[in-house]
Formats: sequence, C-alpha cells, structure tokens
Amino acid sequence: MKNIVIFGIGPIAQMIDEEISRQNRSDLKIVAFTADDNYITGDSFCDKPLLGFQRIEELYPPGEFEMLSTSDSPRNHRGKMGIFKKIKEKGYKAPNFISLHAYVSEKIKMGENNIIMPFAYIGSGGIMEDANFIRQNTYLGHDFVLGSGNTITSGCSIAGYCTIGNGCYIGIGATIIDHLNIADETFIGAGAVVINDTEPYAKYVGNPAKLISRHEDKGITINMR
Repeated sequence: MKNIVIFGIGPIAQMIDEEISRQNRSDLKIVAFTADDNYITGDSFCDKPLLGFQRIEELYPPGEFEMLSTSDSPRNHRGKMGIFKKIKEKGYKAPNFISLHAYVSEKIKMGENNIIMPFAYIGSGGIMEDANFIRQNTYLGHDFVLGSGNTITSGCSIAGYCTIGNGCYIGIGATIIDHLNIADETFIGAGAVVINDTEPYAKYVGNPAKLISRHEDKGITINMR
C-alpha cells in the first residue's frame, strides 16, 4: 500500500478522498493533505491532518510517503505544472490515481501524477506523460500521445491516433476526430468539434471549431463565476 499526501484542498481532493474511503482501497491510503501556506485556514481537511507545504516533509518525509497533486485551477492553468515540479523538487514520488470505475488499458505507458476519474475509457497503445487530469465519462482513443499538464473535462470524445501536447484544456463535451495534432496550450471550448490540427496558445470554439483568440503571454485562464 502507498501512503500518500494529497496536495490540494479543493473539490478534486475531496472526490478522491471519498472514493478511496468508500471503496476501502488496498493500494492507496491518504494520510494527510497539504497546500501552500497562504491557503491554510485550519488544521484538518476531510478529517485528516492539513499542513503547509513548506514544512510537509518534516512529518511526512519523501522516503516514506508519496504525494499526489490535485491542483487544476482553470484560473491559472500553467500553475498546475509548477506545483508538480515543486513536489518533485522535494523528492517525492507522485503516484497515479486511477478510479476503479475507469477503464485504462494495460497497454499504455504512463508517467506520474495522472488522475483518471470514474467512467473514463483510455484505449490501448497510448503514451501519457505527467500530471494529466481526465474527468468522468471521457473517451480517449487508441494509440494516442498525451503530453503533460493537460486537462480533459467531462464527456469528451477523442478519437484514435491523436497527439495532444502540453498544458491543453479541453472543455466539456468536446469532440476531436482521429489523427489530429493538438498543439501546446490549446484551449478547446465546451462542445467544440475539432476537425483540423490546432496552433499553440490558441482558443477554439464551435462546430467545426475555429480559432478565436490567442493567449501566449498569460496562458490559459478561465473566468470562473
């Protein structure tokens, strides 16, 4: 069993804690939560200890514990990889979390800190790097290449032989046809149907999806109401 510390005190962290507790999983055990010190307002989260990240290794050293980042703020999508790098700099291994209700082919290569939520389907022959977040009811077809720091939200359908770069955000219910190249930091809006390769640092919406803006300077940001 892996004893893990969760980085994050938001809804994703809570969902993972609930699933592990409900299913009484034998492979993972959450022992504590952590976040940047300026976000800490108490000493517990989900009835488990909550400590600031700056001193987390004092009680939960990297040689004995692993750490999973659940950071996925659409307000600052680039910050996601920054947190993953901070975890690795402290010397922690970062496990993958795969829901027992997801189907993930054994014939894929997977890095660290990937989160795959219930009812996702991940086809065979793919490569998935680090710190990707795949939400519920998503289909990711066979022979894919998925870089690092991507978010694929609920209900997306991505056909086979697609390559997705780094730091992309794919909105709810988007469809991507087969053999496409989705460039780094592409933002695909909810319900979009992508039928052509994308350009880096660009936002696409509609059916068929069309480029409407660019965000190379600030990265992907979503105004959450």
